[in-house]
Amino acid sequence: MFITTDGNFMLLITKLSGIMLLYSTGMRLSEVAALKIADIDSKAMRIKVVQGKGAKVRFTILSEQVLQKLRAYYIIYMPKEYLFNGHKPGKPLSTRMIQHLVQIALIKAGLASKDYTVHTLRHSFATHLVDYGTDMHTVKELLGHSTLQTTMRYIHLTLARRQNITNPYDILQQGKETSLKKGRNGQKWVCLFFTIYIRYCF
Repeated sequence: MFITTDGNFMLLITKLSGIMLLYSTGMRLSEVAALKIADIDSKAMRIKVVQGKGAKVRFTILSEQVLQKLRAYYIIYMPKEYLFNGHKPGKPLSTRMIQHLVQIALIKAGLASKDYTVHTLRHSFATHLVDYGTDMHTVKELLGHSTLQTTMRYIHLTLARRQNITNPYDILQQGKETSLKKGRNGQKWVCLFFTIYIRYCF
């Protein structure tokens, strides 16, 4: 790793964990920031989202490989209550800090000039699920949208139905970047960012 101090190491681990969750779960920025350890169900491989828009409760999928990274993060960082602790005890990491960490990652991946934001990762999650055969209603539920029309605005690819959900992060890690890079509207560059940045750090 390219770290020099314990502080930099913890920053790196937090950065990677947050970015992986944003993409592999489709959670909103505020939802990732407010995520509690108790809301991660490793047995059912799902995450309970309790701080979403409208204070609604929903479940989203949990990647097996992201879970392994989160367990390593937990052992090293030992967070209390919230997965990502803020500067004050018992308080979550601010959304502004997570945005900052994502911007740093984009710079390191050489994508700073692109018009990408934290929300781009949520869009990519939805688009890639549909691209790999997840039906629109399921994607709607995972994203926490109230209407299917809202979900449709997220999707840039043709719907292809398949029986099982495949987490896009796991596909990326299994060396299928070529298929994911076929996405339009900047989606392929997000995948390239994950390929370069995550593999470089781990």
